[in-house]
Amino acid sequence: MSRKFLKRLFIGLFVIPLILLAILISILFVKQDEIVQNLLTTINADFKGEVEMGDSHISPFANFPYISIDIDNLKLYQDKSKKGIAIVDVKDLYLGFDLFTLMSGKMDIKLIKISNGKIHVVQHKNGEFNIVQAFASQKPVENKEEEFHLDLKSIQLENIDITKINEENLITVEFFVNKALSKFKISPDQIKVSVDSKFLVNVITDKDTTFFKHKHVDLNVELYIDKKQDKLFIQPSEFDLEHAEFDFEGSI
Repeated sequence: MSRKFLKRLFIGLFVIPLILLAILISILFVKQDEIVQNLLTTINADFKGEVEMGDSHISPFANFPYISIDIDNLKLYQDKSKKGIAIVDVKDLYLGFDLFTLMSGKMDIKLIKISNGKIHVVQHKNGEFNIVQAFASQKPVENKEEEFHLDLKSIQLENIDITKINEENLITVEFFVNKALSKFKISPDQIKVSVDSKFLVNVITDKDTTFFKHKHVDLNVELYIDKKQDKLFIQPSEFDLEHAEFDFEGSI
């Protein structure tokens, strides 16, 4: 093999992809403020809740192969008054973009990852949830996915403390999520979803823990929705509670 051929091979395999990656990162770096501000403006205009965001920066390898914008200190409140505890209070929100989609000029969000924070869900006495009220639309929108440039393939949680309180019976359920990964495949006829998660569970009644105290849970579920049949199918899945394994499948 000649040196000239080896040099061309090196350039083709390593240098050109690195140059393309640098160009795409630069494009996202230039557009990140516009993307974040448009997202914040659109959410706060469309929904009854109020979102606050801190600074943002590019994290090219945090969720590789996606290039991510990392938004610091995200908070979601139930309404515009921002009274009470924030429903969502997380240190990092990552918005992941696919390399090939960026090359085509589209800024579609492929991945959402939240890490290091809390989600505080309250079910009010009338049965409504604070997080549902926060995302209630203030104006009709025909296609949310198109407006937010969403083409989600994955949602991830990492080190998230989820608390759900029922105001009617005062039962509190806590989930300490170490890692949770959801993947999606959407077609005109089907929606396929897989969930792989590890978390601790506490159930508190009358300010005292029940049998479910610091219980380790591993959940691995695969399901799909058949739009034509209007059915939810659960593929063979696993539920592990303190190393006791349960297998399940079926349809709804």
